[in-house]
Amino acid sequence: NDVNGQTIGSQVATAPAGGTPTGIATAGGQVYVGQLGDGIAKVDTSLGLTPLVLTPGFTFEYGLWGNPVNGHLIASTSIGLVDINPITGTWVQIGPAGVFVDGVTVSPDGTIAYGAYTGDQSIRGYSLTSPNPSTPVFNTGFLGHGPDGTGVISGGLFNGDIIVNNNDGTLGLINDLTGVETVVATGGSRGDLVSPDLSNGTLLLDQYEGVLRLSCGANC
Repeated sequence: NDVNGQTIGSQVATAPAGGTPTGIATAGGQVYVGQLGDGIAKVDTSLGLTPLVLTPGFTFEYGLWGNPVNGHLIASTSIGLVDINPITGTWVQIGPAGVFVDGVTVSPDGTIAYGAYTGDQSIRGYSLTSPNPSTPVFNTGFLGHGPDGTGVISGGLFNGDIIVNNNDGTLGLINDLTGVETVVATGGSRGDLVSPDLSNGTLLLDQYEGVLRLSCGANC
């Protein structure tokens, strides 16, 4: 249930994933899960999994996000950042091949895919409308807090800005025009996965001690 203060025993349903699920996203009203070193599957209401057949294939890594405009999936994979049409199973290379990317997200207008590049601790954005994997359209440069899971704010004062869940237990707000990160929360354990709550616009954040909910207040 979508309420705060729950324990692990509060789950309303559970099912074996058959692997290690490291990313969950909703695209086009359908929930998808990515399995580390394996594939991506559709999740039905009873938590049954139906693998996507992708042509050609690759393995999933850590980041998965739904494009709010066209229902595509943006995924961190063994071949880099890709844009997947889950209906047809076709995909397009977005980020550089062979470069590890972690948490991913998409701009509110569906034109830029962002990824956390842990090798140089940066957030980079790549065009979804004119893909050019060798040239990012956005690059923060070195951030220093261990950027991991990312989410984009849609609407209000911070429209288009990026929230990053950092490995050092901080949360950062990154200006989508300047690339400057402002630390907006401290005291966590180790930030990693994030996922949007589409019912109210908040962002769910994984830490060692639990899953936290971030909201950004009035007019946001």
